[in-house]
Parts: sequence; structure tokens; C-alpha cells
Amino acid sequence: MGHTGHEKRSVDEVCPSSGNDVTSKKQKTKEPVETRHRLEVQKKLKKLSSVLDSVLGLLDSMPEEEKLQEVDEKLCRKMKNVAAHLSSSLKGKGEKEPAADNIAAAEEEEGEVVEATNAPILASQFSSSHLPSLYPSDSENEEGEWPPPLPKLKSSKLEKQVFMHISRAYELYPNHSNSQDLLSVHNERLEFLGDSFFNFYTTRLIYERFAELNEGELSKLRSKLVGNETAEKYARLYGFDKRLVLSVSAEKDELREAKKVIADTFEAYLGALALDGQEREAYRWVRRLTEPKLRETVVDGPIDKRAKAKLYHRYKHQGFIEYAWVDGKGGSSDGYVVACKFNGDEIARSWGANQKDAGARAAMKALEILAKRERKR
Repeated sequence: MGHTGHEKRSVDEVCPSSGNDVTSKKQKTKEPVETRHRLEVQKKLKKLSSVLDSVLGLLDSMPEEEKLQEVDEKLCRKMKNVAAHLSSSLKGKGEKEPAADNIAAAEEEEGEVVEATNAPILASQFSSSHLPSLYPSDSENEEGEWPPPLPKLKSSKLEKQVFMHISRAYELYPNHSNSQDLLSVHNERLEFLGDSFFNFYTTRLIYERFAELNEGELSKLRSKLVGNETAEKYARLYGFDKRLVLSVSAEKDELREAKKVIADTFEAYLGALALDGQEREAYRWVRRLTEPKLRETVVDGPIDKRAKAKLYHRYKHQGFIEYAWVDGKGGSSDGYVVACKFNGDEIARSWGANQKDAGARAAMKALEILAKRERKR
């Protein structure tokens, strides 16, 4: 029988084989996934490019002095990291999966850039997540007993050295007239190292916890958290005073009761932990020891520089206002506590890194207290 004008078609075209059918299905399932990934990457790249163009445009329109105020060094580093991720992806240097991860990371960075272009960069925006990850962050802070367990030293030599006082070292080795021969025997070098770590650990803790404090205020706060008094307290918590090895003459001189000598054992133990490859454990230990004091620390909000003037203009016709330094060692050791008095009676007192700040904070508190008294009348 002849065909009536219809083109002849093969059996395979009309009824594809099962093998071809499977191949076709694989292509249909695979192709949309690849397309979807590609479109998603393109969308993110386009969005990020738009944001970066916007930031560059804003910076170009700003005077140089304003750029220095608005642009943070860390933010610049983040933008460079984003550019590096994109450059690596576009040049095909990375593997397929990491490239996708880089895009996701870039999108996270992009979100921070958008936020920064709409608001001033605040210190509180840079938390512990922007600091090196060698040490656990506050989010990893574990609750537990206090004082926390003492981290164990792996090295018996370091442990022996921690509690070896220099007087006992000379007593054990009387023929070593050269002091350098005994540096690896007594604990003074370990104490030197541990003192630095104690300061660094505490500095990092308060830097992360109190983002609203300036450099001077952080220094004053740190001075309250470190030092011989604190180190001695921590040392006695673990019986370091009893483990200290002194010479006979040092025992007679009651060096075991000396604050500095006992404090040195705590710092020497920290130094030994660092040399023992346990910096992370040492940091966690200091953090948990310091946590109760950190919780007790109350930090006031920003200082109102005009608080004294406001207080004076509001209450000058009702009485006499004066300020007095009532506590704190002053200078660089302990800051100042200033009291605000109204008609001879103390209304409020507050601490500050200097007398001016302490007085302003006291005036702020006095304004609140006097306002409450007026509302009660």
C-alpha cells in the first residue's frame, strides 16, 4: 500500500527504545537542576554587583574626611574578601562545591555591606565572630560549678617548675652562681609569660562583652579584673599556696603569706598551660573564673556631656548643687567615684575613667532621681 503524502518515519522515531527513554529522562531531571543552580548563582552575582556599585557610588560622592568616619578597616577587608571569592569563581580556580560556598559567603558579606551603607558602623556590629577563632566565644560559654575544674598540665616538668620558687632553686643548686643556669628551674619566666596571657584573656573578654566602652574605660575595668589581688585569690582557690615550694629561709620570712608570691603561681600556671599546648583550655578557665565579676559589672549608657548644665538650669532656684570625689584611687589605677550633692545631701554617685565623666554620670543619675521625686509630689 502506498503512502498518501505523509513522510515515512522510522520505528525509533515513533517508538523510542527503552534505553533512549532512560537517557532522555536522565537529561530531563539533570538539566533543570543545573539550570536552577546556574540561575541562582547569576542572580546572587548580579545582586552583589549592584550593591557594590551602590557603595562605590556613595563613597565617590563623599568628602575624604567623611569617608574616614564611615568606612571601617574591617569592612574594607570584608569587601576585599568578597571580591577575592568572586575572582576565584570567575577564573575557575576553585572546585564546584566550594565555589557555591563562596557565593553563599559573599551573600552573607553583602548583607553586612548593605546594612553599613544605611547606618553608621558601630563597635557593637563587630562581635567575637570577627576575632580569631583560636579561643571559644561567649556563645560557647558553658555553665557549671565555680570555681571551674583546674586544667591538668600534661608536662610534669612544667608542673614542677610552676611551684618552684626562686629561693628554693638556689637552695637546691647552691653551686650555680650564674642565675641563668636556674631559669628553667624556678617559676619566674613562667610567671612573666602567664601575666601577659592573663591580661590578654581578660582584655578580650571585656572587649567582647562591653562594646559601648571606650579605650580608657576598658583599661580601668581591666585593672579591676587582673592584678595581684585577683591572681592571689584564684591561686588560693586551687591550693597553689600549699603546693608552692620555698626555701627554709623563705618559709621563716613567711613568704607563703605574701600576696605577690602566691599570685605569681597562678600566672605561672597560665604560662605553663600555654607552653603545654593548652591555650584554648587556659582561656576557657580564665573566662569561667572571671564570669561572676563580669556579671556584677554594671556599665552605664553613653555619657550626656550636658548633664551638669541641665541639672543646674533646672534646679538652680531650688538649691545648691556641688560635686565631690568620694572614692576611687584616681589616676591610671582605679578611676574616680564622684558624688552629686543637692543642698548638702548626696543625691547620686557614679564611677568614671576621669572626674569629668564621673561627674557627668552622677548628674545624669541626679536628674532621674530628682525628677522621680517631683512626680511623687
